[in-house]
Amino acid sequence: MKTNIHKRLTAKRAGKYVSPFKTADYSSRWGGEHFKVGENVGYRSTFGRWHECPETPFRFIGLAHKIANLRHTGWFTRHEEYSETARGVVYLLPHGRFIAAIADPFQTDKEGQGPCIVEVNANGSPCLYESQEEAARAADGFAERYAEGSREDDRIETERFHKEQTIEEAKEALRDSRKEARELLAEIRASTLSPGLCERMKREFRNLRRDMREAFHTIHA
Repeated sequence: MKTNIHKRLTAKRAGKYVSPFKTADYSSRWGGEHFKVGENVGYRSTFGRWHECPETPFRFIGLAHKIANLRHTGWFTRHEEYSETARGVVYLLPHGRFIAAIADPFQTDKEGQGPCIVEVNANGSPCLYESQEEAARAADGFAERYAEGSREDDRIETERFHKEQTIEEAKEALRDSRKEARELLAEIRASTLSPGLCERMKREFRNLRRDMREAFHTIHA
């Protein structure tokens, strides 16, 4: 089963990315049910939930790496490309406590404001922190888990794509070899050429048979 992260990466690569807030399961400002983050790379169960307009109920504080004075600015989400970055962000709730979140790598501005993934508990409620520094470090760790999971999903998807491409190339080679073998065999049977030339044509036919076997094994490996 594809994860939420995997689906978004696949859609992004195909140029068909759609915000989760525009899908059928969108409910209020929360983008559907909460989901596990980082589980595919061995992290303990951590949950996230999409939020389209976090600035409406919460107050944006800033990027986690700036608040906590970290030496990095985020975590790459792609396996072989260094483009989109998952960055931790912090919001303040009306009652004075803080929440950790990840700025949507595809839709937020350079300061991290915009749609985000809020760190939540197993029941879907936000994880709360007493200080913005504590929330910032939690947000950075949350972003790291999300990014690592994204990279793993992207790696699997890339390998699957390359394997499918290799199989398609092998199928095409097999079709070409079969056609060439049939034509060569017909030419050998109808040939009145010298024995030496016929032997060379037979060797070519055996080579085509070998190529077909290799292509067949590639397809069914």
